[in-house]
Amino acid sequence: INKLLGCAVNEFSYEADSIGHGLFSWYLVQGLMGMADVPADNTVTFDELKSWTQKRVAAASRGKQNPVIEARDGNAVFATVTPDSRAAALALQSGKAYNGMMASRGMGTEDTLITAKLQTYIDQYNRFLLAAKLYEGDSSCLAVIYNLSKLDHSAAKEVLQGLQNHLAEALETRSQLVLNEYLKGKSEQPPANVYLRASADAQLADSLLPYGDPRKKNDQVMAHFHEAFSYIRYDNYEKFPLAEQLLRKALLLEDRAAYLYVTMSYLMSYQNKHDSAIYYAQKAEEIIPTWTVPKNILGNIYHDIAQNETALRYHRAVLKMDSSYAWSYNNLGTVMLDMGRIAEAEKYFLQSLDVKKSTGKERLNRDWAISYGNLGAIYKERGLNAIAEKYFYNRQPL
Repeated sequence: INKLLGCAVNEFSYEADSIGHGLFSWYLVQGLMGMADVPADNTVTFDELKSWTQKRVAAASRGKQNPVIEARDGNAVFATVTPDSRAAALALQSGKAYNGMMASRGMGTEDTLITAKLQTYIDQYNRFLLAAKLYEGDSSCLAVIYNLSKLDHSAAKEVLQGLQNHLAEALETRSQLVLNEYLKGKSEQPPANVYLRASADAQLADSLLPYGDPRKKNDQVMAHFHEAFSYIRYDNYEKFPLAEQLLRKALLLEDRAAYLYVTMSYLMSYQNKHDSAIYYAQKAEEIIPTWTVPKNILGNIYHDIAQNETALRYHRAVLKMDSSYAWSYNNLGTVMLDMGRIAEAEKYFLQSLDVKKSTGKERLNRDWAISYGNLGAIYKERGLNAIAEKYFYNRQPL
């Protein structure tokens, strides 16, 4: 029998106006939507849900509410996760104000009364939060926390603890939003400075949490990953050794995070270390067999080393999993072109365009430009210059 209880028998169960729910319900649902999937392997096990919910509720209630969650099989999958469901959870979390007072029901210690003076700190904190001024300069959420830390009485210390936890969650959310864009596997990623800021966000979140808080590990993993990928994204070759060090540190902390292996594969591939690139992509594939990104990477690596039949096998496997994945049609066309199979290459390039037009997915100019350029090259090779010029013309403004 599985047990999900909002608090222990001698405790209150708290609600917060800022989220419009009880703390237990709020974090439980957030966990099921993907936030509890800390290694990002697209599943939420009972143990992951338990750990996520208990940590978050205890921190948000300043230790006054501790959910009781028990399961016969902690490794049982409780929910499956997609980047879209995780994005929805992150959107719900973004910009949630801090509520100093919590309503309660049950038997336990009443919440701390907030004095008018302490409320001014909370109000100021929430204004900066709404303006997304989390830690930049003297007019920021972090500055409010610093000023509050100078007050030396128990009520102020409790509010300080609550604000520190709240800011840590806000920073984690902002960092995770960037990570989620990466997990979607788009060909066009946010710029390098976005990843660098996400690293700073995760580092600050880690520093705000108390020593021994188990959430610190994931913040450290995200900080290492984001900094490493900022160097890869910017093609900062001089920083590639540092990027590798950071990714290895992240893997020591969390060796079940498939996205870390994918990133290491990218890094190895860019340095023409193809054997290592294949190893890391296959590790990611083992962890999440249903994720198309590692298979697509493997197809590209095998194409780079002229093992074209193996490359075709991987790209076709991606399309069996997701027939709307336009990049695999493009990749198949490119491999066919290098093999001299022009008619098949043309077919796949045209299919890539058809998929982009019909799926309604976010338009990325780079994707369209590559498809138009590929088709233009084919028609030029055939001597069909008028048709080739049409595709090259369509590519220019992109």
